[in-house]
Amino acid sequence: MQTFPRSLVHIRPCYTPRFWPVQARICGKARENRAGSRIGDFGANPAIFNLSAARYTRQIKAIIRGRVMIRRPSSAASPLEQVARVTTDSLVPCQQRSSLRLATNADVYLRRCLKYPGRGVFHSYPEYLHGILLDVDPDVTSFVPQPYTLKIARTSYTPDVYVVRTGQQAVIELKGKRGLDPLIEASARAFFADYGIHFSVVSNNTVLAREREALNWLPLLQVLACADQTGLDTQSMTSTLLERCRRFPGTTVEELLSPARRPTQYVEEVALYRLLVTHQLSADLVSAPLNYSSVLTAC
Repeated sequence: MQTFPRSLVHIRPCYTPRFWPVQARICGKARENRAGSRIGDFGANPAIFNLSAARYTRQIKAIIRGRVMIRRPSSAASPLEQVARVTTDSLVPCQQRSSLRLATNADVYLRRCLKYPGRGVFHSYPEYLHGILLDVDPDVTSFVPQPYTLKIARTSYTPDVYVVRTGQQAVIELKGKRGLDPLIEASARAFFADYGIHFSVVSNNTVLAREREALNWLPLLQVLACADQTGLDTQSMTSTLLERCRRFPGTTVEELLSPARRPTQYVEEVALYRLLVTHQLSADLVSAPLNYSSVLTAC
């Protein structure tokens, strides 16, 4: 049985079309192909590994199973970083349908959103809070929950949200302490980087730290979602309330919405909430929910 020395070796795809990428050739350092390998859109200078015979055998088996692919070095992945081949049906973000197993086992939340035209599906409580914060973020134009289904090697992977922020596209994955699988993270980051989309992993603790702020905004978003469904027009009332707050700094909510007349002031309430969500008016919703004593400031 042939053994391999502990010297530097590298892996180069076989050029036989029928068997590529199942086969792989083994070359010692003396026979290293300095020009590298390039087949189709993938491949570049082959990565160099200092492996024992046993580890080298495991590496070959991984390539045969399709789990590892040596990609062209880019800013998203180092030349020695292992990334798997990534495929998808479309790069147009569209909320993916949740499987019955996931809907049963996961902590699923549904919510009508303002910056996503439909009912958003969120697979965890941090994802749910994150969607609320995206709706009230002035830099976010739109977002799509569960936007893609990627095939990474033999694993199906759906990132949490696609976001358009200040004209830049981004895909965000929310994870706990264990984080995302390194192979999936590196593969997804390199794949999206080829299309000018930034991929990042955000800790759940980062979102949970703003839980109070998100829950303070939630009642306003629920009222606005219902108003948007009915197509309520508040343009005239919005201009009136904004002009009053500019003329009288320090105006409180009670001066605009009387508690006794609230059932008949639905249009005024929706107009006020729209001004707050679009940040034409500001109020302290980080530490306390909106109430009649909240002070409104024109931005």
